[in-house]
Amino acid sequence: MTTYKKLSSGDSAGVNSNDLQYNLRQFQSKIKEFQRAQPAEQRSIDKEIKSIRSQLKSQFSKPRITSEEKSRIDVLEKQFAELKNNYSKLKNQTNYHGKSEHSDEIFENIQERDSLVVTSEEIKEQEFMVKRAEIEQLQKDMVIVNEMFKDTAMMVKEQGDMIQEADTHVTNAAGETGKAIGELHKADKYQQKAKRKMVCIFVIALVVVGVLLAIVLGVVVF
Repeated sequence: MTTYKKLSSGDSAGVNSNDLQYNLRQFQSKIKEFQRAQPAEQRSIDKEIKSIRSQLKSQFSKPRITSEEKSRIDVLEKQFAELKNNYSKLKNQTNYHGKSEHSDEIFENIQERDSLVVTSEEIKEQEFMVKRAEIEQLQKDMVIVNEMFKDTAMMVKEQGDMIQEADTHVTNAAGETGKAIGELHKADKYQQKAKRKMVCIFVIALVVVGVLLAIVLGVVVF
């Protein structure tokens, strides 16, 4: 009787891809054995196949710990699904037709998948594709971030130009205001001087008028 690797009841860790691969080999081997066996022997082999299949289902339900392990297990899970499908077809053909050309065809299909047990190349390719996709996504993210930095730098530059222009206007306005205040001071001084001149002229005029009046009055008296 073929043995397979069982999970311990207390094992809460993720599934091990090596154990999965080992059990897949046993699963595939039992399917081939079932196809070659006589009807009387097929029943006991079928029980073993069901037991291994149940164990594999339990293993595939465990969490994938790392991205590398996930890639390997994803490949193995696809192969497990294919083997289950082939076994179902083989069993149906055997139940209804016995060993026929249809079951031989299915067996050949299983034989073609011998390479599934040697999955290192497929796993490497799967891992390569996953890493390549991650790198491409990282490159896209870097391009987006670079564009964001460029846009931010442009906005800062534009805002800096606007602030500089506003500062220039404020400086110019302050200068013009200073000039205007200076002109007002000058005008005020001119106005004060003009008032003084007018007062002086008015006083002189009064003095002249007074002198003339005095002369006229003196002449009239004499």
